[in-house]
Amino acid sequence: MLTLSKRESRIVWGFLVAATVSEVIAVAFMFQPKGSWIDSLLKYCDNPPGTPRAWILAAVVTAAYVGYSAWRSPVIRRYAFDPASWGPFIGVRLFAIPMAFVTGFFEEAFFRKWVMDVVERQGSGALAQIILSAVVFGAAHAIWGIFGGKYRAALAVMLVTTVLGGLLAVVYLVGGRSIGPCIAAHAGLNIFLEPWLVISSATGSWGKQSVRAGLPGVSQGQPRDAVAQR
Repeated sequence: MLTLSKRESRIVWGFLVAATVSEVIAVAFMFQPKGSWIDSLLKYCDNPPGTPRAWILAAVVTAAYVGYSAWRSPVIRRYAFDPASWGPFIGVRLFAIPMAFVTGFFEEAFFRKWVMDVVERQGSGALAQIILSAVVFGAAHAIWGIFGGKYRAALAVMLVTTVLGGLLAVVYLVGGRSIGPCIAAHAGLNIFLEPWLVISSATGSWGKQSVRAGLPGVSQGQPRDAVAQR
């Protein structure tokens, strides 16, 4: 049974809360509609509407990244698809659900639409847009490991999220610069993978073979403080 130290628990909760609150504030500043917030955000996601190819590609990217993450992380393999095992993690798991939608919306609005549209206005082509969006996205996500003092994990996360950012940039272009498929893919990824990705980074478990063997934070004798004990 995986448990986290008090320090690891603070890292996980701190990152999820900080990411959610900061991005809610950012969205509030970005969008100041005259009418309904919901109508405004839905119109933003659907203007222009995504193409069928973009939605299919978004679904493929989501499934592939979830599968890859489960392969690389014993925490994800053990907990993400087994709700019966969420007992000590239920609080952070439930918190990660609204966080998934907030971060999925804001990060795609920023790393895809804003970054790529700025690069396009500077006269750069599709390849430059994809590369810059991917690199900035990956660099921003290195904070997962840095926040927990796991610098090798930070590098691994940066590389993986750079690839993901590039794939989502392709989805954006295939969809005729529609952000809707990208937001759906990003939110879907977070629904499946959070808070387990953050826990993997906080414990340095990315790439380990099993939860029981060699994973920091695993109880081997006296139980440690579980993540539910904030």
